[in-house]
Amino acid sequence: MKSHPKETNGFIMADYKLDRETAASSYELLMPTLSDNGQIGDDYIQEIIECWRQ
Repeated sequence: MKSHPKETNGFIMADYKLDRETAASSYELLMPTLSDNGQIGDDYIQEIIECWRQ
């Protein structure tokens, strides 16, 4: 996803039926949340658990 932004934006547009601008904004918001190796860090998992508890 990080190395193919154009293709990823195309997927976001098609799959979620979004216009190009909204898909691009969504991509920009999503990319910082992804790790380089695809794993979720322990800190992030703990944050999710805390959100569910609340």
